[in-house]
Amino acid sequence: MDIFIVEDDALQSKLLAKALSKIAQTKLCQFSSVDDCIRKMKETSGPILLISDICLPNRTGISLLKELKQYKNIIGLVVVSGVEQALLDSIHFMAEQLGIAQVKFFSKPIVLSHIKITIEQFINAYLEIKMPNRQQSKHFNKKELINALAVDEFEPYFQPQIDTHQNCIRGVEILGRLHRDGNTYFPDVFIENLISNQLITIYTYVILKKAIQYLKQYNLESMIISLNVDYFSLKESDFAKRIIELLASLEFPVKQLIIEVTENKSDLGLEVISNLTELRLAGVMLSIDDFGTGYSGVIELLTLPFSEIKLDKSYVKNSTSSHKLFQMVSGLCSLSNTLELVSVAEGVETLEKARLLHDLGVNFQQGFLYSKAVQASELDAVLKRITVQVTEYNFTNQILGNKKLPNKISNNKEPHSKVISNH
Repeated sequence: MDIFIVEDDALQSKLLAKALSKIAQTKLCQFSSVDDCIRKMKETSGPILLISDICLPNRTGISLLKELKQYKNIIGLVVVSGVEQALLDSIHFMAEQLGIAQVKFFSKPIVLSHIKITIEQFINAYLEIKMPNRQQSKHFNKKELINALAVDEFEPYFQPQIDTHQNCIRGVEILGRLHRDGNTYFPDVFIENLISNQLITIYTYVILKKAIQYLKQYNLESMIISLNVDYFSLKESDFAKRIIELLASLEFPVKQLIIEVTENKSDLGLEVISNLTELRLAGVMLSIDDFGTGYSGVIELLTLPFSEIKLDKSYVKNSTSSHKLFQMVSGLCSLSNTLELVSVAEGVETLEKARLLHDLGVNFQQGFLYSKAVQASELDAVLKRITVQVTEYNFTNQILGNKKLPNKISNNKEPHSKVISNH
């Protein structure tokens, strides 16, 4: 793995190189100009971590970012600069549009040890995500998807949701994977084609049924489970009825299921509203996924019987580096509290973000800080590890001082969470 340092200040560049020189399995490349860096990028096929100043001679760091759209091997970006926060927010947005998964900003003068820790975190996150058997280049056609359903190749994975206020595991989100020929395929290569070929509802039933059966097999059926449902399925007149019947046939309490839907006012037809209302009437909880990314979320909250909002990953990801996004997350938490809704933050990858979200009053968290999505056979061990992990984190209001947290959950809003220490 290459670490590219773009810095025209010779002393600053030397200090950065010295601080990062002992990181295992990396090679340092130093550049004083954007053009030199780009020339080297053209020759590099492996993963690159980029550290760059913004104010550079001849061409700015902004021009370097624009060039990055040609390169898919940039796995992390560290910006070192003294520019104002509004500019940093714009740069952060640019990096997201380019698909750079990990971005961090440091103001000058920099603390070298902090940059070293950040780079090590970037590398660890990259290595964890880049599983050797994960295949993402293939996309499945209708015939292949029908066959995958017929021969039972879709598997549920489980990502825990943590209550940092009670030190307990709230439940798990069910995430689908496709296993074929020793490879694991993620939803981004099959979900859209399942929808376009009108197979998404069958897939939803299959994943939900298998998930519950697995949880029963491993004696974990007392947890709350969340499952994302597409609007295509909600348009089917008997969808709610079939979900309720499936839960009954598996003897799984309806109050332990959360249906997640992405905000989308354009699809709020009669059948969608009817199905969501029937599900909520039966006791199923409803959640707006990726809340805050569209224009319709508040309208849906006021129109439909949602019991939970799930904060979009982009807000969580950048909440510690952008003042505006921090205020946005704070505002969404206040809205959730005012409307007496449960709030969930996904994409929690660092302890810093976890503490911030905890102190803002977010009810539940999930993300790589706690665990990636795992198979049912691994889940029990993961929950036990999280038991120790959350206890060691010792969540207190360290960021916001002694500000009183909003009390969002009453005893009648959802089944009790699973206490970690009892698991």
